[in-house]
Amino acid sequence: MRIQANYVDLSKLNRDYTKERNVSFKNAATYAPRCYRDIRNLANAVYENSKGSQRMLMSLYKLRGENLNNMITAIGTAGVAPFFIRYNPFSHEDKDSRAYSAWRQPISAAITLGGQLIVMSNYNKLLDKHAAFAGVDEMDLRAKPPVSVLKPIAKLEYQNYKSECLLQGKEYLPRKKWIANRIVELQDEAYYKQLKELRETMDISKVTMKEIVKPSSVNSKADKIFKDVLKNEFAYSESELTNFKNFNAFLKNGKKIAKQKNQDLNYIQDVITSKAEDLAIKDLEECIKFESKVKYRTSLILKNMQDKFAVEKLKIMKKYSSNAEENKSVSTLNKIEKETKAAAKEIYENGLQELKTKFDEIAQKADANKTQEEKILEFAYKKVAKQGSFENIKGHGTTLEEVERSVKIKKWLNNRINLSETKLKVWKDRSGLVVGLLILPITCTILNWAYPKIMKKLFPRLSDVKEAKKTQDKEARQAELALENKAKEAK
Repeated sequence: MRIQANYVDLSKLNRDYTKERNVSFKNAATYAPRCYRDIRNLANAVYENSKGSQRMLMSLYKLRGENLNNMITAIGTAGVAPFFIRYNPFSHEDKDSRAYSAWRQPISAAITLGGQLIVMSNYNKLLDKHAAFAGVDEMDLRAKPPVSVLKPIAKLEYQNYKSECLLQGKEYLPRKKWIANRIVELQDEAYYKQLKELRETMDISKVTMKEIVKPSSVNSKADKIFKDVLKNEFAYSESELTNFKNFNAFLKNGKKIAKQKNQDLNYIQDVITSKAEDLAIKDLEECIKFESKVKYRTSLILKNMQDKFAVEKLKIMKKYSSNAEENKSVSTLNKIEKETKAAAKEIYENGLQELKTKFDEIAQKADANKTQEEKILEFAYKKVAKQGSFENIKGHGTTLEEVERSVKIKKWLNNRINLSETKLKVWKDRSGLVVGLLILPITCTILNWAYPKIMKKLFPRLSDVKEAKKTQDKEARQAELALENKAKEAK
């Protein structure tokens, strides 16, 4: 961190911005119980139901990267450049020569794009495999393997799925849709496998909150407090800050003002970022505590249902245990299974009804009048009702401490996945430029060799005109050199 040696009122730097009346953000974090599956499914639903330009733009966003950039460049080279070459009013070449030169652009674009797509696609797949299997901290996607890694696996599995459906006389899904669904399933399997391993082995106490908080949360806080910090601690006026919509805009365009005030913009950035990070961490800690209480309450509800089910199951087993031989018959086993399922359903529905009665009472109150315990029960009821049966309810621990540890690990894992995806994307973009430049000499060599042959095959007349022009120019040059040599001999 750079230290400002000139004008800064350092006495104001310890001000608690969570208590300022004029700071426009909420003190407490808001807990919104939505798993990453819900968010992903919502995003997929928006894409599936999009049409026209919206769908096209979303598709382009999914395809973003070096390959898309190369495709756009190739389209421009093939579709726009030939027009300006062919109809260039400032060119002194004849019409046929300009046409011959114009065709070089689409041929060049096709050869270059073909080479770049082959090389870059394989290079990106190599990076994806590295992220999925190497387990490097900065780019660890073992919990969410990229699509390029899972797609070959899903393609192989589709053949087995299709064969099974045909044997059973069932209708099977189209190949593209089934593979897309299977990739999502494989990512879920990898995620929960990694999460389970971490919950069994990870010492979350050694992880700081800075490693769990999302950068986007810090940026959001910075956008909300930067004006107040600048006014209260760096003597900025409201008029000086009017044109800055967010903190990033100030960092880009505020250098001149900071210089006029003899202030270090890097130091200002460090101060605001530090305060924003502290506020984001505070919100995250409150969110974790509340979420842990909700999940602990859900675990208690599950434990209660499991205990009741164990008692009912024991009664059912004793009922049919009097005759050991009869108990082994298929019909008896079916009866036991049927009664067990009915008992499980009844326990779940009765428990859910009890919760609903309490939930309906709480729902009538205004949010401001609800106690924290009532809010916890509201969310717990929603989580239980969502599952449809108590077998689907997840237990998160037997103590509040266990549950809080579980919640922290999950948030840490989600944050690491997001950061790893960002790191992989940035690395692909930057290294892709280098790889693209390295393959240019190869594609140029191929172009110089292939272009005359392609033109000879597709446009023989233009090729003959070009060859005749080339021969004519060569003969004219030879004649010119001959005249120069004669002039030198004459002297």
